[in-house]
Amino acid sequence: MRNAVDDYFGDKRQAKLYGSQVDILLTNDKDTWLSAAETAYTKYDAVIIGTHHTIRDSENNYVPPKELINQAYVSSPIPIFSFWDISIGAQEALGGFTISASQEGITGARLASLILNGVDPERVPQIKSLSGHYVYSKSGMEHWNIKLSPLIASQANFIE
Repeated sequence: MRNAVDDYFGDKRQAKLYGSQVDILLTNDKDTWLSAAETAYTKYDAVIIGTHHTIRDSENNYVPPKELINQAYVSSPIPIFSFWDISIGAQEALGGFTISASQEGITGARLASLILNGVDPERVPQIKSLSGHYVYSKSGMEHWNIKLSPLIASQANFIE
């Protein structure tokens, strides 16, 4: 996630996107991550999470992503949205316009295959993700009392 943020925002950790103030937190620390999610309501209307698969606790133990998002779900009074479809579901993020982890893996495998078959890595073009789609959790929408516009709802996949 850090590479994607750095590529787009550089060293900035605040931005204005489509009229909305966005503050970016990059951390691998469980307490920092959870505290940000749990107290975000004091400054923000929503939380948007990227990857949270590298988080460690105070004793440097790996924290399973489902455990982390479950804790945030229970304690955050404002909705949690996700960039990744694998983080959406019951007791997890409510949804959003997401990237498909499966499709990203397929794209990565294709790029690796080119290189393994002799294509010089310098000649492999940068590929932007085309896997975006709307995914929403029915229970998450109910939990945070979210209603989608008819246009978004008509394009969304609902889980649960």
